[in-house]
Amino acid sequence: MKQDMARIPSSWTVLIAAGLVVLLLAATTTDAALAQSGVGTTQTAVPTPTPPVNERTGQAVLNPIGIGLAALFLVLMINLFRWMFRVPPQLPYSVIKARQSVSALHRLLVPTAQDGASERVVELACRLGEAQKAEIVLAYVVEVPFTLSLNTPMPAEEAKGQELLRTAQFIVEQHGLPVKTQIIPHRQTWGGILHLARQEMVDAIIMGVGDGRPGQTEGMNRTAQEVLKRADCEVILDKASGWGRSQI
Repeated sequence: MKQDMARIPSSWTVLIAAGLVVLLLAATTTDAALAQSGVGTTQTAVPTPTPPVNERTGQAVLNPIGIGLAALFLVLMINLFRWMFRVPPQLPYSVIKARQSVSALHRLLVPTAQDGASERVVELACRLGEAQKAEIVLAYVVEVPFTLSLNTPMPAEEAKGQELLRTAQFIVEQHGLPVKTQIIPHRQTWGGILHLARQEMVDAIIMGVGDGRPGQTEGMNRTAQEVLKRADCEVILDKASGWGRSQI
């Protein structure tokens, strides 16, 4: 769409073309009008020689400036018609389908964790949703032990979550995207992520994965595995080697 808009002729081009037409008409008719009105001539009894063919009364005189303007106007009109009748290249169906699928991501869920990789995941989500102005839902899951009820206050964990969400929210605001933050208590981190994804009806979950340490199947931690297996929406996993160790 941006490429098509870039080819549209600007308004000043149209104004220049209209001005050239006016100047061309003025240049080719000025001499004829002056000759018909008799302005600038003196009446004498002395007979005057017969004027050349191109200077006779009532006949237009070609002006070099008018010829140049006419040529410029012709070039502008040719470019205009070339743009009007130019057929854009046909995009493959697979490319169109891929663009539409990405443009359909209007709400993205990004779980945060206590590592440096969370900031990178938030940045990736912002860039993925920047074109369509997607809403970014930032979440921090507080794992509540089974020995406690879900509504048991956990001020230390909630304080950590608030700090992480403030940093993540700052990143989203730098991109000018709508943002929403949530702290949700749950028995497992992956369960809280899936619950919030269904509740917010997000189009995709974007999260970091493990770094292949021993005990992690296929290089992913259990949270990423469970989210990938059970999620009803699209899941985008990021593994950034050397950036940080994801602990989500």
